[in-house]
Amino acid sequence: MRKKRVILYDDDMLVLNLMKDYFTQRGYEVIKFHKPVICQADEYGRNCTKTLPCADIVLTDYMMPTMNGIELLIAQSRIGCKIPYQNKALISGYIDEIVLKKLRSLGLMYFEKPICFDDLGAWLDKREMYNDLLQQLGTARNDRHNKHNESSESQKPRNRNNIPDSTSDKNASGLDVTSAITSGGELT
Repeated sequence: MRKKRVILYDDDMLVLNLMKDYFTQRGYEVIKFHKPVICQADEYGRNCTKTLPCADIVLTDYMMPTMNGIELLIAQSRIGCKIPYQNKALISGYIDEIVLKKLRSLGLMYFEKPICFDDLGAWLDKREMYNDLLQQLGTARNDRHNKHNESSESQKPRNRNNIPDSTSDKNASGLDVTSAITSGGELT
């Protein structure tokens, strides 16, 4: 049986790391982005399988640079994202009635910041009942690219100051992920 996987998007690193810790405690492998990334495979030069979902859950902030969370999720759908809208949720400190109607029309869940983890957990419990952990997830892996980048610090994702983003690690499948690092530095 595979590990559950979540993709998180938030330009607030404090919120992003808080969410990473929450999902890690729930047993998820976490892929996180501090900016909108339509396809996480494309971001790292890998080939998206386009046949399997690359995660079980997607959680995105609404207000982010370059596009908002709804635009991000719609753009993902347009390129063939296989993660169902029912498994995607938006988080925000405030959204107006127009945005709320758009969320409902798309079948997206909404959580207000500060996030009530009891509400998020109840939603995840329901979604997890429908996620088949025996079904393989798309790995979005490009072996040639991974071999080239395994030890290359210069190829790591970089933040706005062109400094390597140390918030991600690579898992066994080659995805840049932030997995649970327990005390002692072990990957869980």
